Amino acid sequence: MNTTREKISFDNGRGAVIAALLDRPVDTPRAYAVFGPCFTCVKESHAATKIARALAERGVATLRIDTTGFGASGGDPLATNLSTRIADLAAAAAYLTAQGMPPRLLIGHSKSGTAALSAWQHCPSVDIIVTIGSPRDSQRTVARFQDDALIKPEVGHPDQIVVNVLGQPVPFHASFVDDLMSGTGAADTAAFTGTLIAAHAPSDEIVGYAEAAAIVARATVARHAEVFTLPESAGHLFLKGSESAEALADKIVSVL
Repeated sequence: MNTTREKISFDNGRGAVIAALLDRPVDTPRAYAVFGPCFTCVKESHAATKIARALAERGVATLRIDTTGFGASGGDPLATNLSTRIADLAAAAAYLTAQGMPPRLLIGHSKSGTAALSAWQHCPSVDIIVTIGSPRDSQRTVARFQDDALIKPEVGHPDQIVVNVLGQPVPFHASFVDDLMSGTGAADTAAFTGTLIAAHAPSDEIVGYAEAAAIVARATVARHAEVFTLPESAGHLFLKGSESAEALADKIVSVL
């Protein structure tokens, strides 16, 4: 199916502009989706690009965003946290809805998947959530950061911390951890009544495969919830080829 790609921008509701790309089929889409990238990733990441393209080729128009403070989006990167990511996903859904394109799907890679498990409450048209290599909740993320000594105080800046993200130090306000600890992902997952797909690669080297089953186990009132095992080649970042993105897109389309 022929597709197009359009640059989009919209207000995040907090005074900053979100930059996004809308991948869509030339013909009328069968559904609309919002895609949130991984922790410090941008909308042009391997996963975001490959998955959005594969979905558009199958008729699902997909809006992939740069979260506040990252990529081409405005805002203070130090102030980004779980709450701002949830708000960004909700703002993207609101933008599509205002354009007459209400999204059925919230798709989140890694941390954005965790955010999607709560953001759906602010997106009335959403009835399908797809997490991709995501931790079950934000408290789990903090535990891993602390166990692996990935969070440290920022020397000379008592109001900041530094998080080691794949070997790169990324600074945040000190409130970043408190915000993660206050997340309500477990309860929000348990309250979701739509379709939930927790996609995960057994070879994921960043977030353990068991997280997918934990997410699904919490979805006790969902219409349908399942773990979708991605090809081994997916890893966490979808760096190798397009096989994994194609398989995931096929799965997503099958539940529309």
